[in-house]
Amino acid sequence: MICFYNLYKSGIVVNPATRWHRSFPPPRYKQVILDKSSSEYSSVFPLPLLGFGKDIINGTYKPVCLYNSLERGLRNATTCEVFDFRTNVWKYITPSSPYRIIAFHDPVYVDGSLHWFTECKEIKVLSLDLHTETFQVISKVPFDIANCDNIAMCNLDNRLCISENKWPDQVVWSFDSCNKKWHKMFTLDLNIFSHGFGKHFLAVSPVAVLEKKKKNGKLLLSSNLIYKQQMVVHDPETKSYDFVFKSKNSGNHVCYFESLVSIL
Repeated sequence: MICFYNLYKSGIVVNPATRWHRSFPPPRYKQVILDKSSSEYSSVFPLPLLGFGKDIINGTYKPVCLYNSLERGLRNATTCEVFDFRTNVWKYITPSSPYRIIAFHDPVYVDGSLHWFTECKEIKVLSLDLHTETFQVISKVPFDIANCDNIAMCNLDNRLCISENKWPDQVVWSFDSCNKKWHKMFTLDLNIFSHGFGKHFLAVSPVAVLEKKKKNGKLLLSSNLIYKQQMVVHDPETKSYDFVFKSKNSGNHVCYFESLVSIL
């Protein structure tokens, strides 16, 4: 499933394999924006980024809107809205997250849960189970973060992974949900990477692990420079980097797996 989202208009969920699609209305948060000066308000407070994932117990899909609330005139730390395709309405989840979130990071879906970074002195990973619709804090991230702009979170091989651009390296960590520990998965040499693809001050985003049957699979990376979008393959055995795709347009890459399933 692919979800296209606009805070002010209806969203749409599409299955490219079957061309099936279904629209859904914007969250209730839209009215908060409309009640205020939209352009001024959105420039001061980041607009919420939509999360989208699957309840792996009953097989239903859920759009989720989680946003910080204090600056919006509410007393709670965050407010969470979840859309129910059965009733075609947004509902509030209570209790919501006990921690504020870093608003400009996209939530990441892994194995039935959505994940955010918390806005704490020691940044943690916040998880929302899409079946029980409850929050929990997974763990403190496995390194000390100097700048939240330099971190990235992603789903690699159905595992939660985070990384930090800390010159001259970027280390990708994988979370083992069984023993609740972080393991070092890849180390990127940013000196070599930047020599061929430009110096990156933000974390390069891992997209997928390729050639999984090999002992050390290759890592597909997405990087954004001003007016340039690049996809690069990293080979950990040879420590090399090769272009796969480059464009003058910016954007985000996601993994797509063909499926014949619909939402209901």
